[in-house]
Amino acid sequence: MRRFNRRVVVWLNYKGALRIVAGVSMVLITALLLTQEMPVSRTWTYWTLPLSGKTIAIDAGHGGSTEEPSASRA
Repeated sequence: MRRFNRRVVVWLNYKGALRIVAGVSMVLITALLLTQEMPVSRTWTYWTLPLSGKTIAIDAGHGGSTEEPSASRA
């Protein structure tokens, strides 16, 4: 019986190797950034915001002019 050596030959040029390394690097950097905790979430709470507890009213201003017509313009 004849034994077969199981060898895998991969022909890879320089450009292909760079693409593989760049792809693996991007995946690792993305995974690292997604697992890190953002510092903003730890330092800001509801009560440290400058407008917390304030009521803000916004008027769209569609009611027309608020100035009284002057008698000199008439």
